[in-house]
Amino acid sequence: PKFIEFLRRNEFGQHIREELPEGHRVKQGTPTMGGLLILVVATVAFLAVSKYKVPALTVLLVTLACGAIGFLDDFIKLTHRRSLGLRGRWKLVLLALITVGVGFAADHQDLPTSVFIPVVHWNVELSYGWYVLIFLVIAGTVNGVNLTDGLDGLAAGTGIIALITFT
Repeated sequence: PKFIEFLRRNEFGQHIREELPEGHRVKQGTPTMGGLLILVVATVAFLAVSKYKVPALTVLLVTLACGAIGFLDDFIKLTHRRSLGLRGRWKLVLLALITVGVGFAADHQDLPTSVFIPVVHWNVELSYGWYVLIFLVIAGTVNGVNLTDGLDGLAAGTGIIALITFT
């Protein structure tokens, strides 16, 4: 609550486009950059309990890098006082760079580049296609909330289901 109050006090709120429905204007000024608090808490928790192995550090760095893209997007929205943030193509380029980093970490760990298909019991070698798969997994995961969050904030419901499942 204190962080949300800080965001409201400093007017770090969402700007709404003019062409959207009238009912959506209620969300004007809704605090943005709440993910920043989640990332800080997750990082502190990770640093407190981690054994600092390459796979765990890779997950942390991917999370922080994707969070940095979201922060940059929100920062652009706030500084330009409009609802348009970072362009989609730049988000994809940045996600591709993150994928390259994950690829290096995976190569360092000598992970196999094959995928097992359980129904037919096939082990399919993807070779360089494995990196395309990594990109699709990272981009899909990062944008999953954006796809479920619409005008009515559906991400809260799907997020609760995911958190209960993880718990």
